[in-house]
Amino acid sequence: MLFSLCSSEDPFSEDELSDVENRILELEVQEDLSPEERQELEDLEGERQEILKEDDEITSGFLGGPYVLDISGCLDANTFTNNMEIFAETSGWEMHVLNSINQRKQPISDEEREGIISTASGGGNLEEERERIQDELEGIDFEIDELRAVEQPDEGQLERIDTLTKRKSDLNNEIQTIENSINDGSDINIKNFKKSIDWGILSLDSVRNARETVEQVIAIDRLSPTPEGLEYLESYHDDIKQQLSFFQVNLLPPCKSVETFGGDLETEDSNLANSQNFSIEYERIFETSRYCEVINNKLDCPETQLYVPEDSSSCSDSSFIASYTSEEQVDIFFPTSIYNTRWMRHSFGTKWLNGTKDYNILKEPTYKPEFDPPIIFPGESIKGTIFTKNSGDLGKSRIVFPGPFSTFQNGNRTTAYVYDDASNGDKVSGDGIFTNNCIFLSNTPTFNNEKHIDIGGLIVVNPGLKGSVEIKNVGSNVVATDTGLFIDIGYDATQFENNNNPLVYNPNSDAQVYQRIFSLFDDNINIISLNRTIGESQPHMMRLADHVRGTGFYYRKDGSVAPAQQTDIKDGEAYIDGKLHLELQAVLMLGSKSMDAFIHEFEHSIFGMTGTEFPGKQWESLDYPDGAHLTGNTTLVNSLQGCTQTVDDEGLPKSIVIVNGTEEYKCLKIIEENGKFKLIPREVEQISDLFLYNAGVLDKKDVTDTYHLLVSPLKFSNCGELPSKIVCTQKNEVTSDKIYSFNIDDWIDFYGPRTYAYGQEPEVLNIAMTTFSSRPFTEAEITYTHNMRKQRIEELDKWWSGLSNVNIDALDMLANSASYAEMKKDEYRPTAAGNLLVDNIDIYKELFYQGLESNSNKLLEDAVNLIPGLPNAYMGLASLEDDPIKKYEYLSTAFGIVQNIYPEPNSFRASDLYSTLLEEMVKINTENDIDENLREEQQDILDDISESIGWQGISLGLRAIDEYKSLYCKADIEQFKVNRSDCKLTNISVSNKPGQEIWYDENLDYLLSAYGGLASSYETIGRTLEDDGASIKSLQFFLKAIDARKEGISFDPKASTSRLKFLLRDIAYAYDALASHSAIDSKEEKIRQYRALGTYYFELEKKLNVKMCKFYAGTLYAGGYIGDEDGKVYVADYYCGRPSLYEPEDGKEYDFDFLNWEWIEQ
Repeated sequence: MLFSLCSSEDPFSEDELSDVENRILELEVQEDLSPEERQELEDLEGERQEILKEDDEITSGFLGGPYVLDISGCLDANTFTNNMEIFAETSGWEMHVLNSINQRKQPISDEEREGIISTASGGGNLEEERERIQDELEGIDFEIDELRAVEQPDEGQLERIDTLTKRKSDLNNEIQTIENSINDGSDINIKNFKKSIDWGILSLDSVRNARETVEQVIAIDRLSPTPEGLEYLESYHDDIKQQLSFFQVNLLPPCKSVETFGGDLETEDSNLANSQNFSIEYERIFETSRYCEVINNKLDCPETQLYVPEDSSSCSDSSFIASYTSEEQVDIFFPTSIYNTRWMRHSFGTKWLNGTKDYNILKEPTYKPEFDPPIIFPGESIKGTIFTKNSGDLGKSRIVFPGPFSTFQNGNRTTAYVYDDASNGDKVSGDGIFTNNCIFLSNTPTFNNEKHIDIGGLIVVNPGLKGSVEIKNVGSNVVATDTGLFIDIGYDATQFENNNNPLVYNPNSDAQVYQRIFSLFDDNINIISLNRTIGESQPHMMRLADHVRGTGFYYRKDGSVAPAQQTDIKDGEAYIDGKLHLELQAVLMLGSKSMDAFIHEFEHSIFGMTGTEFPGKQWESLDYPDGAHLTGNTTLVNSLQGCTQTVDDEGLPKSIVIVNGTEEYKCLKIIEENGKFKLIPREVEQISDLFLYNAGVLDKKDVTDTYHLLVSPLKFSNCGELPSKIVCTQKNEVTSDKIYSFNIDDWIDFYGPRTYAYGQEPEVLNIAMTTFSSRPFTEAEITYTHNMRKQRIEELDKWWSGLSNVNIDALDMLANSASYAEMKKDEYRPTAAGNLLVDNIDIYKELFYQGLESNSNKLLEDAVNLIPGLPNAYMGLASLEDDPIKKYEYLSTAFGIVQNIYPEPNSFRASDLYSTLLEEMVKINTENDIDENLREEQQDILDDISESIGWQGISLGLRAIDEYKSLYCKADIEQFKVNRSDCKLTNISVSNKPGQEIWYDENLDYLLSAYGGLASSYETIGRTLEDDGASIKSLQFFLKAIDARKEGISFDPKASTSRLKFLLRDIAYAYDALASHSAIDSKEEKIRQYRALGTYYFELEKKLNVKMCKFYAGTLYAGGYIGDEDGKVYVADYYCGRPSLYEPEDGKEYDFDFLNWEWIEQ
């Protein structure tokens, strides 16, 4: 039994109550009841009241809270419904008066001041209106007399006489009405009215009497608009508003007899079981076969096969790297419906237009020339590509490819050009993607003993390194060296820095790279590093599991030691291979082919630099100001450290530089020297012993140094101050009014001793260094990457004083992997996942987006011709088509393609595609009578999909509710005593000042969201049942949806989540919708009750808004970013009614200040 407004725990059988209520529902919705049935209904009502007992009728919990209503009881059905109708009438009345005031406050012209036109209610002056009508009547009388003077009028003239006669009658009635109004008001002076209303006892009669008074004032004001009349209107409006407030707080909730609840449904358990056949998302499966034998812990592999680029002396426009995939593998990277292209690009972008970076639509992105391969040996050719939106380039057939490059044109060596005319390897003419499949270096470079050189972004590897690296084809799509893996993941690689990137790097999803890594190794990989050879992205680290205590990661804020735990990305669920992988600590996203962020991101995974509050709080902590990096104002050292800064008199950051002759050093650090502190240029150096202790490679007894933190503002000697910075000499001295000094004992006192929580701590951290690509690798790419990995590990060892404890030897790890040895052995063969050319996919997307943006059928047809096996371009053509038959044909073709990709709509994605297309096809079929049998068949599929989604949503909702019931923070527990492993408190204050934190329980928000999702799923089932004619069972599901939302509300008695507002609103909408449900059709009493309940919950939500406005106005939850149909971004206020503000469109970057409600330039 779910929570209801007027019930508490019931000391009875829920099944018993459910049976009674279900039978009552069945009787109430019947058209006519026999005497026996009426008696049965009366008996059942008595039985239900006996079960519930009078004492349990009192509202408690959420509605009993003083922040909403002061409630001490509940009302019976008729009283409650009548009161809500009064409230609805008075609420409407308030708007009536307010509209009159707003009209009167419009500018009044000279003509209006003379009384010809009044703006009080939009009508003209009554005297003038009477004169106008009288003039029209005289004209009508004259025309009638003329027509009657005709001796033998024809049929048309007779009809005209009848029309004029009827018009004359109507005008005479209008004249009478106006004269009555004038006479009623002629002897009434507006000054005779009181400025307040005598309400008496609030009832329908008092409402009607008071309304008559106000309407008389409006009528008199209409006769002669005056400032005094407006003053009276405003006075009455204030009186009404106050009285409505009094009325509102005296409303009582309905007793349970008003509402009929669905109880448990017999079919629920079986349908929930069936929902397991419906998956949350379509899962792509990537199988990896083993190519090598494992003999004496060594790999015996077949001859290595790599991609070999064309020789520059013989390449042609037909040269290209053929990498293939299938529609089934890439459909997930496309939208399931047609909507604003900016938002489609934002969510499903290409490798050229990254939705996360091109946020401002007026800021034209620039694109670097692309090289493929991006790493070569001298003499190898490349494919050159330039994607451009430059108006000076668009429309041209070719443009110069910049740099020291050449190509062949008609057999002759010339300057390198790239083409947009469907020649020389270009796929589609006029799409802004310029290509040439045969570009090469004009001259052979000189290396001077360098392993590689960079020529305009193209890495050229010293040819002397050919054959220097042992490379093995270890499995399908996977090549390895003793420094790591090289994996061809096809089109997925292009999405690495797009909004689809979770499908590339999130191990909870069906990311291909993780499927292959997990299948190769046992559960002995501690860290995975990822990078790609083409393109760059922002490096970062994903923490997956914490096992080390005492290092600063995730501790209780009272200083006690927190247990090791998994972090948000895991959510306690298995990865794509079904395992928890608790041994896996982190994933490092290295961003570039050079992997220069490796040490930084690796140390993020090892050192406790998140929310330390040590040695002091806020700006006196080691991780100030961003909570993730080491401050530059300490003598501690690691690669996470920023530059030393101070603050000015207003507390704003101020940089410091050292000038030595013509040299200026901008990044400085603090050192202690002879008991004093000074600034020196920051260079690569060894990290502090304290962090080596954190890493587990140094014992406590070996950490003997004392460290210092100088709190800003700093003080300087031998330095000068400029408006923008502090300029120091090499002989500077720096100090502060507040200096913290601490050692290893202070650290352990605060964090506790370093311990390991997951089994036995590994002596060596195994890192699966992985480079991925959209196609097979070349030897040059592998050689360069192999050497860069070795270089990064050597640098790490230097930073860590030779104590780095990492292993990256993938060949050794594979040779000792039981998982690899147990894999299916297969003969080497080039992997072909399908017949869809990977290089064509982003071109297709661009044609698709550009076609929609320019309403171009040609571009969409080009996309269809390029890849006929994807549905999106056909959907785009349908969206541009006006002819319903042609539109239907495009949709039918798209639907056929979708059925080929997803034979059954048994996942959310597949069902989205099915539903999007079928709903439009059914609509067109219905409106144009195309094929009735087909329409019914399509509608049946839609109904089945809705039911499947509904049951799956119920399953997921119940599971989420069960999970978050144990994770949310109890509202009466102080924030500082909460175990972080049990709840998730977030500071949502926009202020960074100590003491101004506003703590928000995100898990409680998730719990209420889960109830909202469960309710929506019940409604989905309800709609399907109603369409099938099962109206009573449908009504049960809609009532269960309301029950679910009310139970969710019961978990937030202090209104501490933003989600509460939306649950109340959804209950109001639900009751309002039930008033027109087929099961209660023509049942006036039930319709009145449901509408009254809808009004009641709307008013609760309105009242709650007042409280929430005060709480959320100064928080990050005050509003949210919304994109309109034009793709523009604005911020909407959720609670306080502040105006929506669009992001400025001046090409600059902006953030939103929720406290002051304005856009701030970055």
